[in-house]
Amino acid sequence: MGGRPISRARLKELRPDLRLRFESRSELAPDRSEDGVKGWSLVAHATISETDVDLLGDDAKDADFGYWHVPIFAMYGVALRLGDPHTNLPVWLDDESGDLAEFAALLDGNDLASGLVSPVTFGEDLVIVDHARLEPRWRGHGLGQLIIGLGLERHLQGARLFAAMPCPVELLEKHGQDREHPEFVAGLASVRRSWESLGFTHAVGDVWVKDPGRVDGSKHLASLRTRIHGR
Repeated sequence: MGGRPISRARLKELRPDLRLRFESRSELAPDRSEDGVKGWSLVAHATISETDVDLLGDDAKDADFGYWHVPIFAMYGVALRLGDPHTNLPVWLDDESGDLAEFAALLDGNDLASGLVSPVTFGEDLVIVDHARLEPRWRGHGLGQLIIGLGLERHLQGARLFAAMPCPVELLEKHGQDREHPEFVAGLASVRRSWESLGFTHAVGDVWVKDPGRVDGSKHLASLRTRIHGR
């Protein structure tokens, strides 16, 4: 969905209601459904009045009573069941894609490498965010941070560790994969600050992690809600 960026004044005027839709699916063959790899996805829609015609794209869905649901954010990844006896998790990551292979550095066999989580973290999954994208015109107001934070908090509660590789992919593509380009360097720093504000810290290489046992992001999410909705 293209169009001019939404100003802060316009956003406060809209005060859009966000609807989060979460889905989970097996990444393995049906006869191996007991194996510990699950794909997941999260899509966020803004609820927009039909009078805001400039915000309604071809993918808007009628929500009745003069309102429409407009998709503005998508995030997806995989959840690996730590200690799974059926799947070699590092090998699965390496075989799946080059990007996912980077997360194998967090593993020692089928469990987490030592020192990544606190003793009071009791989740069962390594939850990897493979992709997160907010529509460009909605950026600059903290919406992406809010949706990511809510998604991880509400829908992926079985995590022992969250992991991501924060990166402005569009800038990387724009500059021909040149990671030294000044615009990409600045964009990378900005994206990493956003994830850091959600409790993520650098782990290894380009991988950042969040231990839900050590970090409570509820206050930051409440602050973002106030900033966005003006209440």
